[in-house]
Amino acid sequence: MYFSIAIVDAGIAMVIYIAKKISDANSVWFSVADSDGRSIPSCDNFLLHLRLRDCSVYTQRAYAIGLAHFFSWLDARTMTQSRSPVRSLVVTSQTSVRMLPKAQ
Repeated sequence: MYFSIAIVDAGIAMVIYIAKKISDANSVWFSVADSDGRSIPSCDNFLLHLRLRDCSVYTQRAYAIGLAHFFSWLDARTMTQSRSPVRSLVVTSQTSVRMLPKAQ
């Protein structure tokens, strides 16, 4: 199942980032991908962190949709201001993402 985030530019809606629901026989998890279907590792690492902390599936879904929405907004804003893709920002920011320990 895909949760698409669309932005409207000059009357044309285009999907930039999507939140994907992935499941197997035992669990459900979410992933964020760009319009080419490439996974965003920093988003997936954060969503994995939520899953490992045993957060609700609804919480994981909300964060996945929120991240997809944020990256769509960021991509649109970056493209209108400097015409440089947001992927370089995502790649360089991966090293600054830290996982916090689960609260006791």
